[in-house]
Amino acid sequence: MKKKLLIGSLILLLLFGCRPHEHAWTDATCAEPKTCRRCGQTEGEAPGHDWTDATCTEPKTCRRCGLTVGEALGHDWAEATCTEPKTCQRCGQTEGEALGHDYFGATCTSSGVCARCGEASEPLGHDWMDANCILPKTCRHCGLTEGSALGHRIENNVCTECGYTVYEPYRGTGNAVLQNVQTDGAICRIHLIHRAESDFTVWAYDADGKADLLVCTRESYDGSVLLFGKAPFTFEIFSRTDWSLTVEQLDMMTDDAISGSGDAITDLCLLTSGIFRITHAGEDAFAVWLYTTDGETLLVHEQGVASAECAVTVPHGSLAFFAVRADGAWTIERIGDPA
Repeated sequence: MKKKLLIGSLILLLLFGCRPHEHAWTDATCAEPKTCRRCGQTEGEAPGHDWTDATCTEPKTCRRCGLTVGEALGHDWAEATCTEPKTCQRCGQTEGEALGHDYFGATCTSSGVCARCGEASEPLGHDWMDANCILPKTCRHCGLTEGSALGHRIENNVCTECGYTVYEPYRGTGNAVLQNVQTDGAICRIHLIHRAESDFTVWAYDADGKADLLVCTRESYDGSVLLFGKAPFTFEIFSRTDWSLTVEQLDMMTDDAISGSGDAITDLCLLTSGIFRITHAGEDAFAVWLYTTDGETLLVHEQGVASAECAVTVPHGSLAFFAVRADGAWTIERIGDPA
């Protein structure tokens, strides 16, 4: 009987059990040890999770099973500086670009300073403009000059070097109309002279018919006004006595101090930004405009005697000139650098 029971147990073991060394093992996981799929037998222990620390973009994560805990840290940004873009202090990721230095105070020969970080800049260095008919070799930044101007070479009323034109004056007595007056596209002023104490009025009409009142006075007049519009021009003159009208192309000048009496349009100059003192010794309205590549700026508008200081800004490399309305002596002088 015992022999039969032993034989039956062996048969069951063969049918339902695992022979030695024939387990069908599954690999251990973070939470389960190595386990036989047939009989459930285990071997060893569960290894546990293999955690990687949380990063800016990923939470704490198990390398084996991918389980996560908590949330990503998020970037710890340091703001952009003059030399570095916005940067995460944990992972080094960047956004945007460095701000770049914001230098101020530099001149051709002295250093500037960055308003953000205090770093010193190199001097600007001179930006030289070659000598021309009127100006010697000149720095566009600071106005420093070297050598001498070349001088105009006038042939048939035109400079062969720069195209500067010398116009013949128109003269007359009483009312007149001057037609088809050409200006060759340059910036021009109209110089008007009327010596008598009587009515004197001059209108200008451009090629499109736009009208501009140049002068209207009952006094003697010797002054210049700016000519606006497109050539050719027509001038209508109302006068009882002698008069002269001359088209003058603006030339170049180098003076830092300009003076005159009455209405005037100055010549062109390579002006630099700074503080200017403007004075007037007359009794009536006094106004001064500055013209640059940025357009027209009214600097002074006073009545009678005046003395004013004003900041003048000139774009780098721009030529400039002043338009003055006055009935007495006036001066324009640069007295200091920009604040």
